Amino acid sequence: MLHTCAVGFTRILYRHCHLPASHAAIYIYGSELLFSTALATFSILLTSFLAGRLFAGILFILIFVSLRVFVGGYHASTYRNCFLLTNVVFLAALTASILLDKLGGSILTLGLILSICIIWMLAPICNPHHPLSKESYQKNKSVGRVLVCIEGMASVVADLLLSQTGIAVLPIASTSIIAVAVMMIISKISERRGAGLG
Repeated sequence: MLHTCAVGFTRILYRHCHLPASHAAIYIYGSELLFSTALATFSILLTSFLAGRLFAGILFILIFVSLRVFVGGYHASTYRNCFLLTNVVFLAALTASILLDKLGGSILTLGLILSICIIWMLAPICNPHHPLSKESYQKNKSVGRVLVCIEGMASVVADLLLSQTGIAVLPIASTSIIAVAVMMIISKISERRGAGLG
């Protein structure tokens, strides 16, 4: 279904734009990524809206997606599985944020610091199907490390500033960063198991 939509969209592009015929596969792949990401984003926003936690959904998308672009982590084998996995990760992060919020800021801060350390050490995790050049690897490593530190500090500061208004930033921000760290650990474990089987 997604592939069919991407092929149709690419045909429309070719009808209205002067594009090289040899790049059709790239446009189809890019369209599949675009539609898959848009669908997952819409689903997360809808779920968070229906749960009365739209702010949490928006914050999860901003943190989780921006970090994953640079630090990588576990990737599902199909777009359908990716959609399902992303939604399950969001629901887990949302549930954990609600539960951890009741335990207090110290637990959240500890989880945040531990996750930042994990991301700092492991970033970036390369997707074997889309290898990075040495320059891209170094760039992703630097950007990923800086980004996770900025997002972590911004989450703590925003939580302190907004806590008086009843808006809790730290719970969903922490669990979103924790989710990225967990996806990276899962990827490393899968990689080692694969290497052990080979």
